[in-house]
Amino acid sequence: MAASDNLHTVRCGVFVNYRRDDTGWAAKLLADALRRRLGSSANLFIDNRSIDLGEAFAEALKDGVRRSAVLVVLIGPRWDEQPLVARLAHPEDWVRREVLMARDLGTRVVPVLVDRATVPAEGSLPKELRFLCGLQATRIWQNSDRDVDMFAEQIAALLPPGCGGARPLSTDGVERTRGALERFLKYILPPAQQWRGNRDRLLDLALAVLSPNDRLVFLAPARINDGPRGSATVFVTSTDVVVVEVDESFLIAGEIRFARSLVRRAETVPTLPLFADVFVHTTAGDRVRLQGLFRDQARQLADRLRP
Repeated sequence: MAASDNLHTVRCGVFVNYRRDDTGWAAKLLADALRRRLGSSANLFIDNRSIDLGEAFAEALKDGVRRSAVLVVLIGPRWDEQPLVARLAHPEDWVRREVLMARDLGTRVVPVLVDRATVPAEGSLPKELRFLCGLQATRIWQNSDRDVDMFAEQIAALLPPGCGGARPLSTDGVERTRGALERFLKYILPPAQQWRGNRDRLLDLALAVLSPNDRLVFLAPARINDGPRGSATVFVTSTDVVVVEVDESFLIAGEIRFARSLVRRAETVPTLPLFADVFVHTTAGDRVRLQGLFRDQARQLADRLRP
């Protein structure tokens, strides 16, 4: 097949190639970070999450590679160990097939070392994949909450002109109207929080706690005081930080509010592979711990709050 066959005029996609049992956590984080920068999921391909029900699996994977300008290969700590080496040598292995298809189409292939310091030795890989050892690679470590976000920024910058790219988070904030807030929620919430009932509850909560003059810059479901996940929501406006705690019926049970000008320091602390806490320190000596945020949300929140 010629490299020009079945390709759009401009290939805008990013294809995430990974082994679920070796680098699944990194693929999930990277996909969420890329969706934020690409503005939607349309230009992101990541295995079965990008394939519609009833769609031919093999053809969908091939089309995903053909539409992509960049293929990211997540190389985990067990890539050069058995039985993964044997799987990579098998002609029907999809990790292998996707990488080789991208190479043959002239797609930019970017190796990412996940929780490992060096690329696999050439001799440990099938000869068809040894070209990966000669490509510039980057690294993602599970204990570094900024690695994935920095890499997602680099990948978005590699896309050709005309691909749209990321819509930056608003610096001025959005006005407190139902329509504006609803559009903002559809943009800012990660896919795992994009179910309609969740958006509706957060929208009602935002309308209840924000004043008519507030402009919303950021929000994220969280928890405080070791409560259940989603039992609190942090709102950042152009002037204030508001943390609202809710009860089992999603009624407001408590509120913490302070001016953004009082924030002295904000730091993220990774917890589980996908999550992190944010500690907000104020000039008055108070400390607010926001728990259970997705790492990308935690990083964005800390960036918003840093003086």
